[in-house]
Amino acid sequence: MRTLAIGDIHGCYQSLAALESLAKFKPEDRIITLGDYVDRGPDSKSVIEWLIDRNANGNLIALRGNHELMMLAATQSERHLDEWLACGGDTVLSSYGADAIDTIPGSHLSFLRLRLRSHFKTKHTSSFTPMLTQRFHTTSSQTSCCTGNRLAILCRTNPG
Repeated sequence: MRTLAIGDIHGCYQSLAALESLAKFKPEDRIITLGDYVDRGPDSKSVIEWLIDRNANGNLIALRGNHELMMLAATQSERHLDEWLACGGDTVLSSYGADAIDTIPGSHLSFLRLRLRSHFKTKHTSSFTPMLTQRFHTTSSQTSCCTGNRLAILCRTNPG
């Protein structure tokens, strides 16, 4: 069983699907997602559906990010809603074909509220080697690449 970590998906479902294909995810792989599933990218809805599907097999550890916290807070007050919309929440609503947060399926909001973790325990006692992720690193290939101490698991050819 492999353990794979994915961070900062930010509504980029096509990149997530390409990563899944490139890394050849298997049902027995443990996938740890590091939060920030929504906002910015065009398809937060599909990202949340992907998380819900992966959670069903029991091999997903999904951590809560600040963007999910903002989205959930937006369901509670107009002030939080305005803040969330200014930070990319409008792209989430667009992915649902909605213009109001209360039209997002309750099952999706419940998943974000109840299934995401703030932390998890591991048997590993050694520290991880410090590594920075390189977001929006451009390359002409679809292979992973390493530049200095920066690793791009999925090199996007169309940064956006």
